[in-house]
Amino acid sequence: MLNIPATLKIGGHQYKVLFPYQFKERVDICGMSDNKLRRIMISPMDGNGETRPDTEIISTLFHEIIHAIDSIYCSFQIGKECNKESLTEAIAQGLVQVFIDNPGLRNGDCPKCHTVFSVIIGEGKESYCVNCGQRNL
Repeated sequence: MLNIPATLKIGGHQYKVLFPYQFKERVDICGMSDNKLRRIMISPMDGNGETRPDTEIISTLFHEIIHAIDSIYCSFQIGKECNKESLTEAIAQGLVQVFIDNPGLRNGDCPKCHTVFSVIIGEGKESYCVNCGQRNL
């Protein structure tokens, strides 16, 4: 299972990330952001009770992060001119592709913290993980 951070800083606010999370109210929901309580909930299961692939879970996390960004920075204006969910999903899918195409930005590159957001700066002896500070990666 993915090692998703328990908290994320979004727009200067600490969001608690609840993963794995089981939605009891509706089984068709894979993710939700509560911008008043500063929580993001992510389910590893789809509506049929099947385990979702890691890329779908990461995409859902980005999707909910975008909703939080919309709340904080955009006053819920993203998608006013079109379908908000479709636009948010398109942006989330784009972010997933960026992480897939840039190995230094994705999971597993730091042997110490292994978080989805392991960002490695530099190369060889000059490299370090911005999450945990591990050097010489």
